[in-house]
Amino acid sequence: MVNELNNDLSRVDWDDVFCCIDRHICWDRFKSILGDCCDRWVPKRTIKSQFQPPWYDSDCDRVWRAVSYTHLTLPT
Repeated sequence: MVNELNNDLSRVDWDDVFCCIDRHICWDRFKSILGDCCDRWVPKRTIKSQFQPPWYDSDCDRVWRAVSYTHLTLPT
């Protein structure tokens, strides 16, 4: 994986990337090339968006929904 990433980056003609005068364009080109190589060779991890305690399972969820529904349907 690391070797493939290094090989991809070594094949880039960096003189051509940095030949323009405007540094913002050079930075955008550099980010694009590096991002493409990283997307190709760096593994991704999926992170859960919500924390779920280990003790909270489908039974707890079913009870919580039943209690919530009961509270909604009871007259005040």
